[in-house]
Parts: sequence; C-alpha cells; structure tokens
Amino acid sequence: MGYLTLEELTSELSMNLGGKAPAPERLKLWVNFGLQNLASYILFDELRVSTDLTILDGIVSYDAPTDLLGIVTIEIDGKKMTKSRRLPSYEDVDPRQPTLYIRRENNLIFWPEPDVDYDGLIEYVKVPARLVAVGDKSPLSANWDNGIIMLATHHGFLSLGDQDVADRWLGRFLGYASSRKKEEDISADVPHGGINVAWDWDDVTETPPHLLED
Repeated sequence: MGYLTLEELTSELSMNLGGKAPAPERLKLWVNFGLQNLASYILFDELRVSTDLTILDGIVSYDAPTDLLGIVTIEIDGKKMTKSRRLPSYEDVDPRQPTLYIRRENNLIFWPEPDVDYDGLIEYVKVPARLVAVGDKSPLSANWDNGIIMLATHHGFLSLGDQDVADRWLGRFLGYASSRKKEEDISADVPHGGINVAWDWDDVTETPPHLLED
C-alpha cells in the first residue's frame, strides 16, 4: 500500500503546478489519472487477476470483466491464445477451437467460432480502485507514490495547456521508473536468516550474530 494519502498526494501535485491548479476535485482527478497510467505501464502483482473462463459452442462474443484494464493472457485448454487487431477477412472457417481473441470495447471476441464448449482462463490487470476519501492510499507499494505524483503533474500541465512542461514531467517519470530498484531486488538484499536488530548497546558485538559459532 502507498505511503501518502490522497490529501498528501494532491498537496504535492499542487506544489508542482505552482499554484496554477483549479478546484480540489480536479487535483484528485489528475492523481487518479496518474494511478491508472502507472497501472497500465507496469505489471503490478497487486493488480493481477486470474479467473476462469467458459467458452460455449457457437458463441464468439463475451462480456469482458468490468474491471479490466489490460489483458495479460488468455488460455483455452492450456493453450495460449493470440491477440489480434481485427478478425480475419474470411468467414467460412469451420468451427474449431478458437486461437485468436480481440478486445472490442467491452467485449472479447474469440475466433474461429467454437465447435464445442471449452474451459479457459483469463489473466488480466484490473483497474485500480479510485482514490476518493482524503485518507485513501494507492494499492501499490509506497515507492511508487513519487511516480503517481509525476504522472499526475504531467496530466495537470496537459489539462492546463502547457505541453512542454507536461512532457518534461513525463520524462522525469520514465527516468524514475527505469532507475528505481524493483521489489525483488530489495528482497534479495535481505539475509535469508532475517535481520538482527540491536535493541540496546549490549546487543552490539564485534562479530555479527549470524557469524557466531553455535
């Protein structure tokens, strides 16, 4: 979970905008834009969802999950489907196991037309919950609060008509995102036996506890 509350995020955003910001509700909107941009740029485990999918004989169109932000993968009977931008031009293909999928607004289209019922699995990124209350925090780890602020500032200057400054803030975000340490890298620094904490001076020794002989 994030470190900063929505109130703190909007306060930082307002400072970055140099007092040019309109009503507080607009600041909240830009923070939520920043959060959604971040969620669509990086694949976060906190936002990954896997759910069963049933494909019926003769049916090619299905409602997409209501919280769908982006699809990671779709499988049918253990075989991954291929994303397509459009349906093939031919329509006289005999029904068989679908191999292609298309996302069309709020629908998922599978092709070719299924010849029987199939069990499948869809893994996708869900839309992060909108931050509304002043105490709300991002569902992502705290080190991404800065990224949300940078993207929110980018959206703010775009809305205010300052394209050049908006682009600079987007560049700052991209640099931050590419240079920060990933969570797994941080975890790798932690000794497998855990961290020994010295509660007082007597706990401090010349030889680290994990090197003492039994």
